[in-house]
Amino acid sequence: MAKELDSIMLEDQKFRLELSSFSFQNSKDSIKWKVMLNTQNKIDSLNLLRIVEIIKEVGGYPGKTLVGDSASKVAFFVLQHSTPEIQKKHLDLILKAAENFELNKSYAAMYHDRVLMHGGHPQIYGTQIRRETVFDSITGSWIERRYIWPVQDTTIIDSLRLWNGLKPLEAYMYEMGLDIE
Repeated sequence: MAKELDSIMLEDQKFRLELSSFSFQNSKDSIKWKVMLNTQNKIDSLNLLRIVEIIKEVGGYPGKTLVGDSASKVAFFVLQHSTPEIQKKHLDLILKAAENFELNKSYAAMYHDRVLMHGGHPQIYGTQIRRETVFDSITGSWIERRYIWPVQDTTIIDSLRLWNGLKPLEAYMYEMGLDIE
């Protein structure tokens, strides 16, 4: 099963880096971008079907005890790249896997934040970054703005991040190229 999960991980990441490197202005008109996105979406659908089957087969999350440390993150990635409805449906599974040391807590924190963000709620750990295109009235052009999705409680954010294996928020923002306000 670990080998199969490793193969799924390769497929999951197949076009993601290249897709994310396209600029927001060029991506809408690029045939290459559209083809890669369509292909990745098909791969994601097939991966999701198999991960759901595996979860049913093993009666829970395919974690570290069953498949080893490396392959234990694969179900997380596939579920994270699914629809908000699928993500929400599997939130308890992900949180329980982290609680039982079958999945790194940092992955569960990211997943939890993503579910909250998709639900329109503030996140807990500050892991989710949003992008939006805004019109700059000074330059007269459209620009991409990236920011951390709102956080529930900024007074304890670094403690929560540390407890869950994440860097302090300021270091994360610097690493992601975001302005620290």
